[in-house]
Amino acid sequence: MAPTRLLTLIKRFLTATFLCISLSYCVNMPQPSLNHSTTLSRISLVNKVGSDFHQINATFQVTGDKATAFKIISNLSRTKDWLPEVESIQTLEIYDFNNFLLRTVLDSPWPFKQRETITCVSTTFDEKTTRIDIKSCPQRYPANKSYVRVEQLKSSWRIKQLANNTVEIDYQTWLDPTGYVPAYFFNQQLLTRTKSSLNKLQTIINDASPK
Repeated sequence: MAPTRLLTLIKRFLTATFLCISLSYCVNMPQPSLNHSTTLSRISLVNKVGSDFHQINATFQVTGDKATAFKIISNLSRTKDWLPEVESIQTLEIYDFNNFLLRTVLDSPWPFKQRETITCVSTTFDEKTTRIDIKSCPQRYPANKSYVRVEQLKSSWRIKQLANNTVEIDYQTWLDPTGYVPAYFFNQQLLTRTKSSLNKLQTIINDASPK
């Protein structure tokens, strides 16, 4: 067998082995149900037209006021407290009070490279509802070959003040992780990790709310 061909086969074998090791805990994990008996009101995977990667829809409630909830969700220095996959996060540019550009580096269980997102973030404040809309803006910041640039991403938060010192939070997110990522494992992992992250966020907001 030619040396070049042999090296190619070895590289493919090592890549496949690394991928299996990285994702093996997903294979042995009990399959999550869409009906969760957790503190989240609702969390589900939704098919995304034209993509094998699913969207997350979630709704949960916290005590307090929407200003406190927004403050914690938008506080970048606390993001890693409830979203451990975030390796780093920074504001690249502030366009005005309600719009800015964000760079996030995410740890990835997939082979070799972390993921990088460049996102435009827009906030809207109404009397009873605060909204955060996030979309991918990959052309607004130079690419870095050390990372895999995620170019398709869309996310939103809706923070609504209810009666009786209660806030309802609706969360949606979808992204294409880019590169060779098996959709089945990605979707299952997305559901499990999002549920864990939002439960942590819910606890942080409740603890910070005026009693």
